[in-house]
Amino acid sequence: MVFRYDVSIMAITYPEQFPIINSHLGEAKVFQALKKHLSDEWHVYANVRFHQSSIYGLADIETDFIVAHPKIGIVVLEVKGGIHIRFEPTTQTWHSTNLDMETYIIKNPFEQARKNRYALLNVLKNSKLKSFSDHELNDRLRIAYGVVFPDTSMINGQLPIEARKDLICFTHHLHEDCEKHLIKLMKNFNTENVCDLNAMAVSILHEKLAPVCEIKRSLKNWIVDEGESILTLTQQQFQLLNVIQMISKASIYGCAGSGKTLLAIEKAKLESLKGKKVLFVCFNTLLGQQLESVFKNDEHVDAHCFHTIISKHYHISDEEILFNDELLMERVINEPLGLYDGLIMDEAQDFSEERMLMVHTLLKEHAFKFYFWDDHQNINLNQTAIPPCETQLMLTRNFRNTQKIFKSIRKHVEKNIELHSDGPLGREIEVLSSYPKGNDEMMLSLVEEKVKQLIHHEGLEAKDIAILSFKGKQKSSLHQLKSNVPLILFEDKTSQDAIKVDTVRRFKGLEANVVIIVELDDEKAMSDQKHFNDLCYVAFSRAIHHCIVIPVEGIKIKV
Repeated sequence: MVFRYDVSIMAITYPEQFPIINSHLGEAKVFQALKKHLSDEWHVYANVRFHQSSIYGLADIETDFIVAHPKIGIVVLEVKGGIHIRFEPTTQTWHSTNLDMETYIIKNPFEQARKNRYALLNVLKNSKLKSFSDHELNDRLRIAYGVVFPDTSMINGQLPIEARKDLICFTHHLHEDCEKHLIKLMKNFNTENVCDLNAMAVSILHEKLAPVCEIKRSLKNWIVDEGESILTLTQQQFQLLNVIQMISKASIYGCAGSGKTLLAIEKAKLESLKGKKVLFVCFNTLLGQQLESVFKNDEHVDAHCFHTIISKHYHISDEEILFNDELLMERVINEPLGLYDGLIMDEAQDFSEERMLMVHTLLKEHAFKFYFWDDHQNINLNQTAIPPCETQLMLTRNFRNTQKIFKSIRKHVEKNIELHSDGPLGREIEVLSSYPKGNDEMMLSLVEEKVKQLIHHEGLEAKDIAILSFKGKQKSSLHQLKSNVPLILFEDKTSQDAIKVDTVRRFKGLEANVVIIVELDDEKAMSDQKHFNDLCYVAFSRAIHHCIVIPVEGIKIKV
């Protein structure tokens, strides 16, 4: 059973309702009365437990009620139920008789209340009131104590010297002018009409007795546990290698997070062990650098991005030629080199017909060829030119991202393909407050504040975070981003000690534990819904464990 009230002027109680159990009927009666007969300026804390430090260690303090008012003060109340309360002077003991006429010894209620008052005072002294002396606190703060006998109404005989009648609340006091009697009781402890530290003390008390508390795992802890699961699942993808070991040419479609790059790397390693000279090529510069690092000690595998590979073998340093497909084609197509026994191509959807022909000039006549691709990641808007292959395989299971992130990735897939997620559950994509289009100052402030939270409160390191823009390198305002941790702003490098800040296009093929996505108001993307969807698909899928979106007002995004 619980007591409920709906009158708005009632005292504010913690907890909101008091459970009625036989061993606490007296406290329940007091709780009802205080809640009903005190105004909403009063805060009532029931069944309060806290600790007090002493030379013997921590002492457990329990008190029935602490009642507080910002103008009047604080009172500690000890409740003793029973229809008959008696003090025995010969044994210095207190006794209570219940409704079943059973009598038992109880603790001295006045001693309990007095000790709890001093214990509470010490708690306040050791908090934000520590700068005040004991003399100042005595003059400027009211903390009282009292004893409530909720089942009795009069005194026969003489109270013991430590007990005073004006510190007692009887049953009629709880219902007849409860507030007036409580104020009268409290004024025994300070005769001043104004106690200027009361409001501060009541505020401190509320912080300690009714805090909003959430005990949770940091994002760093989630990432560690989920990472172990993702690593285990990714190994299962390598079973596909057994399927293609006897095939010399294949087109392998894989959705985001399906492990295409990992499979491609493993295939290159296996061919290298056979003594084959392998060309491993992708389109993005940053991914090319990572691949080069993977194979830096393997003399049989040359790995990098398209432009680096072509520049190396055809000795072209002039960027006007290197990044002009038409001029580059003229230099390359008539000089086939035939250097490699096989080709592993990642991001094959980014290779135009001209680029594909130029890559093939580097292959021997009967070279093996494996093309890994995902047309939803064709955000460079090239006309895909993957050669026809008799063997076509599909990877439809996402292992890299959490299921929550994958759910949002799936919303941006237009292919009628049934995709699945086998990653850990994870968290929903976090969408922060939107900012007005063109308000770069607000956007930067939102990013900076989120980075600070991830580093200082969630326990992440700089290497865990990437910040990605839908806009191009030249148009992005992230160049003005500030942070207490190092940033790598739109450079062709990464670092274990810095946050990577780049465009979605340049970061394609890479990943980070946490990705923050900003500047969705890219003009090219906003003019083409499919292109916008593909950017969302790529951006979301870069986040392994957690994805954060800072939207622009007026731009709808599916998460």
